[in-house]
Amino acid sequence: MKSSHIIGSRGSDLALWQARHIQTLLRERAGAVCEIKVIRTKGDRIDSLTFEKMEGKGFFTKEIEDCLISREIDIAVHSLKDLPTAMVDELVTAAIPKRADPRDVLLVRPECHAPGREPLQLRAGARVGTSSVRRREQIRSLDPDAVIEPLRGNVPTRLRRLLESRYDAIVLAAAGIERLGLDLGEIVSIPLAPEIFVPAPGQGALAVQLRRNDAVRRELVARIHDKATAQAVERERSLLGRFGGGCSLPLGACMCAVGSTYAMSGFWTPPDGGRPVRVTRYGGDPVTLLDTVHRSLLGGAAPLDGKKVVVTRATRTSDPLAIRLNDLGAQVVSFPVISIVATPPGELDEHVRDSLESYDWILFPSATAVTHFGTRLASWNRDFPALPKIGAVGPGTARPLLEHGHALDYVPDRHVSDALLEGILARCETLGHFLIPCAREGRDILAEGLEAAGHAVTRFAVYETVSTDPSALDSRSLDGAHYLLFASPSAVRSFLGAASVPKGARIVTIGPVTGKAARDLGLRVDAEAEPYTMEGMIECILRD
Repeated sequence: MKSSHIIGSRGSDLALWQARHIQTLLRERAGAVCEIKVIRTKGDRIDSLTFEKMEGKGFFTKEIEDCLISREIDIAVHSLKDLPTAMVDELVTAAIPKRADPRDVLLVRPECHAPGREPLQLRAGARVGTSSVRRREQIRSLDPDAVIEPLRGNVPTRLRRLLESRYDAIVLAAAGIERLGLDLGEIVSIPLAPEIFVPAPGQGALAVQLRRNDAVRRELVARIHDKATAQAVERERSLLGRFGGGCSLPLGACMCAVGSTYAMSGFWTPPDGGRPVRVTRYGGDPVTLLDTVHRSLLGGAAPLDGKKVVVTRATRTSDPLAIRLNDLGAQVVSFPVISIVATPPGELDEHVRDSLESYDWILFPSATAVTHFGTRLASWNRDFPALPKIGAVGPGTARPLLEHGHALDYVPDRHVSDALLEGILARCETLGHFLIPCAREGRDILAEGLEAAGHAVTRFAVYETVSTDPSALDSRSLDGAHYLLFASPSAVRSFLGAASVPKGARIVTIGPVTGKAARDLGLRVDAEAEPYTMEGMIECILRD
């Protein structure tokens, strides 16, 4: 008969789900027999204070660690974000299983939902419940009109208080909602992009803790360890450690890998009451990327203070860009000369709907294409097919696919169509059939290159740009602009149909195709982004 191992866990519904999850993984992958022992922690006993008012660290972990050291339990299971960065000498984190969704989710009562007030979509003056300093500071930075009110309790308790209308909205971790299978009823669920609302370091990940000298169980739990998750959360927790550690800090960190490229977002509010800092950086080496984000969060004065930046994209799609520019100190002027709309259904819709499994690849040239193709699938009551491989032009386009659980077969290191085309062609040993959801207008480098190589291509237009009526735009808002940003050739054409370039404004385009369109129309282009992303345009301004 196999010996049994005792897993120590808190007694909340979520903690017990996590402990049972580890129990199941150990049984399935290592043949281990485990039982669960519930341990009450300081964080469970004291639910009348916010975390910042509680003394010390490890509010939800210390008692469990004490039981592990005293051999009352053999294995401890924690939410990694609850575990202090400085661990006692006798213990070690021996395994970190594959991470769940790291994002935060804003849950909003329907009557308080205001879709036009991006990015949180809350009506003015909404009462938002949270006792997390990190969440509180980010809500304030994104929606100064929101009223933050303290909220403690386990996940079902917090949701119940929202349903009872004690709050207009609350923020929960996506992983907790998913793991508990919560019934949200009519509550509006808004997943918050990690580069805009930065999660807690290690959010969505579990930590399996052992006594340091327990070699037998270390070998056992190694079978449920996920190296990619461990590498990402190690960098996030390293950033937390550099700021002093502890879950009461107004700090967020999230790293993810897309192909061989890494993206890391960080958020920090200085203790002297200074401006909150939010950054996202990209790089090929996670250690160097961690150093870059750390330096950026400590950068002091905002680098774009006093700079007026005009964003010419449609208002909703430019919001993440506008938020990043605001974080850098810029005065952002929204001058939406185009809007992006779904193309009306046509004959091709029926063909694509009924033949999805016949394609060898689905390639996405932009995040907008991902969004509108997903809308098409929803209208067809279909999900992504299991058979075709999926490729994306870069990390920004890949992210929404990954967040919805879709595995990607190829993402190039460089966010350019040429790089995606080159990588795909290198992976095709025989001629194939490609589906490319895309914009109705504009040149398609991917389709042209694939067809030139003999492949069959279905170019599926899922969205198009529509010029804004010039009378709806106030060209006086452009006066004194330092930078004018263009993200598409159609934006350039529509802008020149509505206004003229402000004197002295420097023009930045998202890449050479948009740059060429601007020059062909007589404009002087001062910088072309590389990579071809919103973040690339921001880097152009920072280097200028």
